[in-house]
Amino acid sequence: MADDRDEMRDDGSDDVRDEMIERVAAALGPLPEIDPAARARVLVAVAAERQRDREQRRVPVR
Repeated sequence: MADDRDEMRDDGSDDVRDEMIERVAAALGPLPEIDPAARARVLVAVAAERQRDREQRRVPVR
């Protein structure tokens, strides 16, 4: 239903948002290349930290 409302709304807000995104992207320039191995290490570290957090919440502290 939200999609129907978005399609029916024609107040120009999408154009404004798109222009803002383009301005920000131009100011930032291209993103640096990321080493796939480094990215994988970060993802594994984040997943391990989240798993530790979940386990700590499950185990009652005495």
